[in-house]
Amino acid sequence: MSKKIYVNGGILITTPYFRYAGGGALYSTPPEGAEMIETNTTDENGSYLEINDEHPQSIFNEYYAATFFTTFHMWADFFHRDYTDAYNDYLERIDNTNEVINIENLNIKQQNIVNRLLYVSIVASLETFICDIVLTKITRDEEAFYKYFESRPYSDKKKEEMLKLKDDNIGKWEQCVIEEVMKTVFSNIKTIKDVYKDVFNISISDTGGKMKMHFYKRNLLAHKNGRKKDGSYMNITKDDLNILVEDSKTFVRQIMEELNI
Repeated sequence: MSKKIYVNGGILITTPYFRYAGGGALYSTPPEGAEMIETNTTDENGSYLEINDEHPQSIFNEYYAATFFTTFHMWADFFHRDYTDAYNDYLERIDNTNEVINIENLNIKQQNIVNRLLYVSIVASLETFICDIVLTKITRDEEAFYKYFESRPYSDKKKEEMLKLKDDNIGKWEQCVIEEVMKTVFSNIKTIKDVYKDVFNISISDTGGKMKMHFYKRNLLAHKNGRKKDGSYMNITKDDLNILVEDSKTFVRQIMEELNI
């Protein structure tokens, strides 16, 4: 669980994939209850702990340095933005997509290709929103972070490897869990329902199976170029795109309402 960390030297952060719960510099003595850890780098700037992708530290700890505390990076977006930011980003992506949907003067062949690409893009915008909300929650709430990990359907071998990593280097384990979230395919209604139930304790519904059908079409387009079982190809019209946009917006609004935003 979260700790106070004291470094008898400086702290230098050279990765955007790190945040801290609190801390500071110029602490001549450790704060009460702090755990001391050794520096790992010495150069003309003195001795310091460098926190980077190779040597990560827990994102839930407080960090205090005897000398300097500096960073070369802004935090990654999901570390400093909130649910409303994720929602506004989603709306901006949809607005940009609508501009392309309404482009005229394409021939039939060009329109068919553009429509297929747009269908995949609209679903990707939804997936990004769903992922952003999960990352925002678990990187701010240590309990939710553990809930996410414990509820994932890892194989026994994978679970054992992850638990060993957690014991050996909790910073690397946390980064690995974050990577798992980012690699999760959220164009699957069951995955969305399971993750949001486990992490947020909310129930997400798919009225009439609309999103399930959209995800099916998206997967067929993305992985089979729209070719169906009978060998024919899916035809996507502007009306199909507009329906997908509206159904996706309704789905996103449901999530925001369940989060009381």
